[in-house]
Amino acid sequence: DAERRAYADAIFGAANDAYGPVRVVATLRDDFLGRAAETASAREALGHITVLRSPDAMALREILSKPLEVAGYTFDDPELPDEMVRAVRGEPASLPVLQFTCLLLWERRVKETRQLTREAFEAIGGVEGALAHHADHLLEGMTGDQVELARRMFLELVTADRTRRVVSRDELLENLEDGAEAVLQQLIDGRLILTRKGERGEPVLELVHESLVSRWERLERWIDESRDEFT
Repeated sequence: DAERRAYADAIFGAANDAYGPVRVVATLRDDFLGRAAETASAREALGHITVLRSPDAMALREILSKPLEVAGYTFDDPELPDEMVRAVRGEPASLPVLQFTCLLLWERRVKETRQLTREAFEAIGGVEGALAHHADHLLEGMTGDQVELARRMFLELVTADRTRRVVSRDELLENLEDGAEAVLQQLIDGRLILTRKGERGEPVLELVHESLVSRWERLERWIDESRDEFT
């Protein structure tokens, strides 16, 4: 705690001279605001925050297209960006889900024509397939014990009808062994689990996208296996 507070004071105090040459710009998720305001310097700095809203469909399309234009690339199908945006419409974590998709498309870009192609989009399984690929990649970096903890967390976040379930952070961690908090943080940082404030202000968790339940083969298998255990 002392080390974290000292680091926060150093960051928030680095640009406290209005006439100095240093400026610090930081972004922070709203669910971390309370944790950030641990020191006097942090609380003073957070008094000058600017709240950014989630991008709408038009902004998301521009986020997809503008960086490509700067790099001299385009989508070979002009309808593809709109299709990608529709796949994440209404999702709180629309940006990271699109990020996973664009990363895979960029890896498969056609350099000769400087294009991202529909063929590549369909090959990765669309937005949903890109998210499943990212989920597998994240779990591949975990130990066997960590994957088991992740499995139990994911199952808690799925209803009997195979839809997303919202669970409080305390409820999710209640019966899990040591190391569960670290695994949960990895899943949150990896944008597979979304954390936000519940109706009473408590932290609640849910899967980042419905497609993880229906399109991620590993989770589908875990769900089937868990039901077999009780039949």
